[in-house]
Amino acid sequence: MATVLIVDDDLHLRQSFEKLLTQEGHVVRTAASGEAGLAAVRTQIPDLVIMDVRLPGMNGLEAFQAMRAMEPKLPVIIMTAFGTTETAIEATKLGAFDYVLKPFDIPEILAVIDQALEAGRFMRARVAMEGFADPAGR
Repeated sequence: MATVLIVDDDLHLRQSFEKLLTQEGHVVRTAASGEAGLAAVRTQIPDLVIMDVRLPGMNGLEAFQAMRAMEPKLPVIIMTAFGTTETAIEATKLGAFDYVLKPFDIPEILAVIDQALEAGRFMRARVAMEGFADPAGR
């Protein structure tokens, strides 16, 4: 079971994701704006964020940068219905786990979510192991 934060201004999409991911055994939190998403991450760091690019106020890429500043190993999937090559390149350069176009195929997005959660588990385990490294660097 993982905690997934969905950040999208579309209520129907948030509710659909919440239902789908709850059925998959995950705990789902939602936010309707970049600012609300940041507040949710400050309150409790999720295992994964799935975030739209076009949001009221702070856009998804700005919110993503702020989230990564708080938690550098946080996997984030960026989604949009208005995909451009420039946005995809920018999201990738910023470190997004993946960039998906809406509408998406349910089995496909579930596979991407599973991969992102696994990558997040790996990164957290790696960071934990580095904390136990020999102080002499061996």
